[in-house]
Amino acid sequence: MTHPPAPHDPVTGLSHVAVATRDAAALAGMLTSALGAVRGAEEILDDGALRVVFLHLGPVTLEL
Repeated sequence: MTHPPAPHDPVTGLSHVAVATRDAAALAGMLTSALGAVRGAEEILDDGALRVVFLHLGPVTLEL
């Protein structure tokens, strides 16, 4: 059940969500298939120790 935000509610939207996972490719594939997310850019950080995959789901970006 959903309800409209109260007038004093400070949260009015959601821009992005970060999810830590050992297998970003597998999770990206599952979210693409299950939710229709669109795979975006990929970044390699920390001298190759961390890979970040971006998925777009409507106005929300998921960082895996």
